[in-house]
Amino acid sequence: MKYNIDLTKRIQELRDHLARENRTMLGAVDQFEELDRIAWRMGMLDQHHSFVTQIQWWPMIACLGTFSAGKSTFINDYLGCKVQATGNQAVDDRFTVICSGPESDARVLPGRALDADPRFPFYQISLDLETIGAGEGKRIDRYLQLKSVKVDRLKGRILIDSPGFDADVTRSGILKISQLIIDRADLVLVFFDARHAEPGAMQETLRHLVAGTVNRPDSNKFLFILNQIDATSHEDNLEEVTGAWQRAVATQGLNSGQFFLIYSEEAATGFESEDQHHRYQRKRDRDLEGINKRIDKVTVERTYRVVGNLEVIADRMVEQWVPTLNQYIRRWRRAVTLSDIAAVIVVIAALAFAFIRLFVRDGRLSQPIGQIVTDHQPALAIIAGGIAVFLIAVHMSAKNAASRRLVKRIPADDMVDLRAAFRKHTAHWLFPLWRRHPVGWRGSVRTRLENVKRAARDLMRQTNDLYARPAGTEPLVADAASRPARSVESPAS
Repeated sequence: MKYNIDLTKRIQELRDHLARENRTMLGAVDQFEELDRIAWRMGMLDQHHSFVTQIQWWPMIACLGTFSAGKSTFINDYLGCKVQATGNQAVDDRFTVICSGPESDARVLPGRALDADPRFPFYQISLDLETIGAGEGKRIDRYLQLKSVKVDRLKGRILIDSPGFDADVTRSGILKISQLIIDRADLVLVFFDARHAEPGAMQETLRHLVAGTVNRPDSNKFLFILNQIDATSHEDNLEEVTGAWQRAVATQGLNSGQFFLIYSEEAATGFESEDQHHRYQRKRDRDLEGINKRIDKVTVERTYRVVGNLEVIADRMVEQWVPTLNQYIRRWRRAVTLSDIAAVIVVIAALAFAFIRLFVRDGRLSQPIGQIVTDHQPALAIIAGGIAVFLIAVHMSAKNAASRRLVKRIPADDMVDLRAAFRKHTAHWLFPLWRRHPVGWRGSVRTRLENVKRAARDLMRQTNDLYARPAGTEPLVADAASRPARSVESPAS
C-alpha cells in the first residue's frame, strides 16, 4: 500500500527522530506498517490512516487529581521554573499539555494546536468532544491548551496538568479527556490534598481514578500522592491523616500500590520546630526521589508500551475485528441468499404458470416438449435472457439493501473502520457469497500476524538487553555503540 503524502511525511519524521533517540524502535515502525498492509487489504484502513500514527510515541506523564491538590506546584518544582499558575483555589479549568520549546519563557498556545497536530495525544479530540454535545468540538479551547518552555527535563517527553475532577462547567468533557489520558499515559500521578484527605473531598477522584485502576493490566503506572503534608505539621498528625487517606483509597478496592507523601518547600506553611521540619523534609525527599526515578523511566516504559501494542493489535485483529466482520458477513450472506432463493422460486412459479396456460390442454401437453422448444426457440432465448437480467437485478438490489441495513449496526472501533471493510467485502458481485472470511483474510495472514508478534517479542528482548543481563556476563547498560542516542528534539520542536 502507499500512504498519502501527509501520512508518509509524518511517518518519515518519526523514523528520523527514532533513529536519533532509540534505533530499536525503528523495528516497531516496520511491524506497524506490516499490520497496516494487512488491514489495508481488508479495507480496515485507507491511505490516510496508519497504526503508526495511532500510537502515542512520546513518553507522557499525567498529573490528575482534585482541585488545589498541588499538581501545578509539583510541576513547577519538578521543572525548576514557574510554568503553571498556582493557588489555593482552582486557577485553571483546562488540561495543559507541557512540552519542550525554543524559549525559556513559557509560550501558551490554544487547544486547536493540539487537535491539529498528530504528534500529540489529543489529535482530533474535537471529534470525541462532539459526542458530548453538538458544537463542543468547536469549543476545544475550553478544554485544552498547550504550553512550551525550554527545560532539559521536558526534552523528548510530555507533561499534562489537569483540572480537578470536581469541575462542573465542563464535567463530561473533562472525564472523557481524562480517560483518554489515562489510557495513553506512561505514568499517571494521582494527587490528593492532605488538607482535605477525608473521603468526601476525594469522592470524584476516588471514583474515576482509583476504582477504575484496580483491574487495569497497567495499574503499576499509577502513583498515588498525598501532597501538601506540611499542613499536618501544626497538629503533628501526619500518620493519622495518611492512615485516613489510605483507608479511603482502600474503600475503592485498592489495597496495595505506590503511595507517596510530599510537599513543596516553597509553598510550605511553616513548621513548629526545626526537628519537625527535618523529619518532614526527610520523608518528602525520600518520596520525591522515588517519584523522580519513575518519571525518569518513562522513556523505557514507553518502549515496552509501544512494542506491546504490536501484539495487542495483532490479537485484536484475530480475536475481535475479523470475528465481528464474519458475524455481519454471515448475516448479509444469509439475507442475500434468501432473497435469491425467493427470486428463483418466483421465476419458477411464473414459468410454470405460463407453460401450463400456453401448452397444457385438458391436463395434457398440446405437443411434445422437443417440438415446443424447437418451435419457440427464439422466444425461449429472449425469456432466458430476461430471467437472467431479472435475477441479477434482484441479487444486486438485495445485496445493496442488506449491506446498507447491516453496515449501520456494525459497532465503531477506535483503531480501524470495520464498516469500510464490510463495504469492501459486500461490494463484490457474487463470489463473496461463498467466501468463509472477509476479503483480504487469506490463510497466510495468520502467519504474517504471528510473525509480527514474534518480531514484537524480539524487540522486547532487544530492549531487555539494553537494561538487564540476568546472566551477569555483561554490563547492565548497553555499551556506547548500541545505546540509543539521547533525544534532542521534542514534539514542539
